Amino acid sequence: MPSFGMYTSEGTLVEWLFPDGAEVQMGDPIAAIETEKATNEIPAPASGVLRHAAPVGTLLKEEGVLGYILAAGELDAPRNFDFAQGHREPVAGRAPSPESQAPANTGWIKASPIARRIAKEHGLDIATLRPSGPGSRIVKADVCAALASVPGGSPPKPQAAFGGGEGLPEVRSRAKLAAMRLTIGERLKRAQSTAASLTLVREVEADVLAAARERGRARWPTLSFDALFVKLLAVALHGHPLNSSIDDKDNTLVLFQDVNVGVAVSVTDGLLVPVVRRANSASLGDIEARIRDAAARARTNTLTSEDLVGGTTTISNLGGSGIDAFTPILNPPQSCILGIGRIVQRPVVRNGSLGVGRTCVLSLTFDHRVCDGVPAAQVLDRIAALMNDEAQLHVLMQ
Repeated sequence: MPSFGMYTSEGTLVEWLFPDGAEVQMGDPIAAIETEKATNEIPAPASGVLRHAAPVGTLLKEEGVLGYILAAGELDAPRNFDFAQGHREPVAGRAPSPESQAPANTGWIKASPIARRIAKEHGLDIATLRPSGPGSRIVKADVCAALASVPGGSPPKPQAAFGGGEGLPEVRSRAKLAAMRLTIGERLKRAQSTAASLTLVREVEADVLAAARERGRARWPTLSFDALFVKLLAVALHGHPLNSSIDDKDNTLVLFQDVNVGVAVSVTDGLLVPVVRRANSASLGDIEARIRDAAARARTNTLTSEDLVGGTTTISNLGGSGIDAFTPILNPPQSCILGIGRIVQRPVVRNGSLGVGRTCVLSLTFDHRVCDGVPAAQVLDRIAALMNDEAQLHVLMQ
């Protein structure tokens, strides 16, 4: 099973699109995987004979084994793959067909993984529920509503105290962490444990950028600061060593030609990061349209895996939430992420005189394994220079 982006580490196999033993061509959609936010079709990585390994209904982790594809001549003398050792060992005889072990693909109930888990924990038959999610899918809210309507089916009342000790705080409620929150925690802990993270912070004047945005709205009425910062970051990173990833398998630095910028979007229980591809060469209007489309689909659970993978860097804008500055955490395996604070009027000194001007705080977190502080600071310096150069902004907004 492939990765479906930073904040999704597991999915449920809901359908095999080809039967066991079928001939498939590389790129054919062969299986459907449902995550908390979307249903994704998995393409065949090679041409050959498809063999199912996981039955429908299996909850799989990222890189979990779905099945395998046999090359010509392997049908009567199949080989098992030892994923722990990373090599193949011949096995005599014909590969056993998992069809006898796997449930039939008919009658499958569309439901999110978290809805299935909650229903199972409470002994609730998920087939009896009325779906309210996209595509007639049963979601967490449907399970909770059903439990609340059944006597004794609602969650237990909160305990009087946390841990039962005298003087401890009274508990308002208890709830398991959502799957997305667990995944976010796992991914961010991984980023902190593998990368040598460092954050550079710089306050930048934003009057020229804000004025350029207002002029741009005559052409693109919905033009956002997010679109502008995606473009600015992409231009600053193009050709820079921070537009890269480290392959931890062999400690190789992989440099990218295009700058694909992920834009963090807040959704229920967490974040999704749809990717704006080739932002360094895309027009500002195209970037704005892509951001608006991706954000809308993120909030309606209609993003696909293709929308979420392939990013080489990320922006996280908390300015709209009133935040001045923060330290963003790397989105692995990317080497940098730009945090954007609110654009607001502050005291500024120009030519020795105190005045008022709009500024914002930019926070660049980067992997110190890739480069040192000075080259990373050059990225912020380039962004700051572009933000205050009317001529350059005019060119970028063409």
